[in-house]
Amino acid sequence: MKETFVAYYRVSTGKQEYGVEAQRHSVKTFLVNYTGCNDGNCIEKEFIEIESGRNNDRLVLSEALEYCKKNKSTLIVSKLDRLSRDVAFLFKTIKESGVNCRVVDIPDIKDTLTLGIFAAFAQFEAERISKRTKEALAARKARGLGKRVVNNLTPERIKAGNDARRDKARTQRSTVQVMDLIKFMRKEDKSYREIAGKLMERGFETSTGKKDWTAIQVQRIDKRFTN
Repeated sequence: MKETFVAYYRVSTGKQEYGVEAQRHSVKTFLVNYTGCNDGNCIEKEFIEIESGRNNDRLVLSEALEYCKKNKSTLIVSKLDRLSRDVAFLFKTIKESGVNCRVVDIPDIKDTLTLGIFAAFAQFEAERISKRTKEALAARKARGLGKRVVNNLTPERIKAGNDARRDKARTQRSTVQVMDLIKFMRKEDKSYREIAGKLMERGFETSTGKKDWTAIQVQRIDKRFTN
């Protein structure tokens, strides 16, 4: 039986240096070169998630894995960190699912066992880099080269600034998620009414802070930002 693939693309919030299109191109190129697919047409379904790599609460990834189990498909990602940087999460969520996984930038990964091994090495290296960075910063601070303290900022001002930055980040994240969800569902020929229902189901707020979406609102966003 011909092997079929389910592609999982994850983008982080805010900056989109490695976006969906770049991941899609990487996956399709890999499939053409390594599996004999014609222009990557053996991708049975795509799942797109907008979430930080540090957050292991992955609704879309769970849906992708469930789809793979049901249809006996292989999950494929462009890079290992698109799944997670957390070895425990990979073992629990990916390995225990029983779903085979391919990673474009590590072609040797062909099953969940090798996935866990590579993930463990990746986390070990990341921890070593983090430790070296902290040691270098500590040495720099000891030599008096640390960050200059700004004395004219009161605790209240600092808190207000931090709160404003967090609010802005949350707003930007929500906007990106809404636009990507609309774009993705429109590609699957979903109606604006269906998309509005999905936005309400996932708890997204409109620009006025309400959670009641209409088909007209979705259409306006689609015309303004995604076309």
